[in-house]
Amino acid sequence: MQRRLAAIFALDMVGFSRLIEEDEAGTLARQKAHRTELIDPAIANHHGRVVKGTGDGLLAEFPSAVDAVECSAEIQRAMPGREADVSADHRIAFRIGINVGDIVAEDGDIYGDGVNVAARIESLADSGGVLISGSAFSQVKNKVELGFEDLGPHKVKNIFEPVQIYRVLLDPAAAGKVPGRRRRRRKRIPPEVLAAATVILVLGGGLMVRDFVLRDTTRQDARDIRSSALEQLGETEDPRRIAVLYFEPRSPQEEVPYLAAGLTEALIDELSVVDALHVVSSNGVAMFRDAVVAPDSIGRALKVGTLVNGTVALS
Repeated sequence: MQRRLAAIFALDMVGFSRLIEEDEAGTLARQKAHRTELIDPAIANHHGRVVKGTGDGLLAEFPSAVDAVECSAEIQRAMPGREADVSADHRIAFRIGINVGDIVAEDGDIYGDGVNVAARIESLADSGGVLISGSAFSQVKNKVELGFEDLGPHKVKNIFEPVQIYRVLLDPAAAGKVPGRRRRRRKRIPPEVLAAATVILVLGGGLMVRDFVLRDTTRQDARDIRSSALEQLGETEDPRRIAVLYFEPRSPQEEVPYLAAGLTEALIDELSVVDALHVVSSNGVAMFRDAVVAPDSIGRALKVGTLVNGTVALS
């Protein structure tokens, strides 16, 4: 078995059973033509690999999320023209879901949560549409001539954490646009919160850090804590490579997700000034913000020895 990160591409035919029942020979012939003339060549041209067919669809993997998303747009833009001569109730259409995540590869097949998430979000896509996860979006935004609609987090079957989902906007006029939920401005993170988080990192000694609970502290306490923490970090003889992953909000208040993201980025900035540490930038960890990926895989991908991961709750 081999574990690796990949862009997983799940494609499924809409209404397969009904179309087969109504016209088995014609449906199968058209499906085969779409595969051999459009889908398989598009996947190969974008450096992907078809892992397996699923009767009414397929599973493929790509080394790049950009390639996977551009391939999906090429397929979905071409399909209406290929089915234009077929009556509306008999046309073949596909749904596509794309996720970037950790997979297990064995004997030419792939498994794992990264694959499961791609399949789950594919099932939520509209006929002829493409949905991608937040981990895929973080890698393709500003890199493809496409627009995206933020659909927010979704709870999907057999996946513990909600998955952030974006709809790919195939209309060329939507390129570069990301409509969707309004984003609130992040609040300034109090220095005492940063100090407390820094102390937890010091005491963690390179282990996985869990459960940040924000409490009130005086500003003098914050200065004393921060000074002591940075002094301890500065004495580190062997420079450490650290990645601070985006913290997970764990309480119902509306402002907690923004506070969690702001705390993460502020902590990265604070730790980056310590000469003894090499801290991965916020852009470097953004690709794992919504990804379902094993910690050891993240560590290998970012080439770090320490991962800081936590939850934020308002007490």
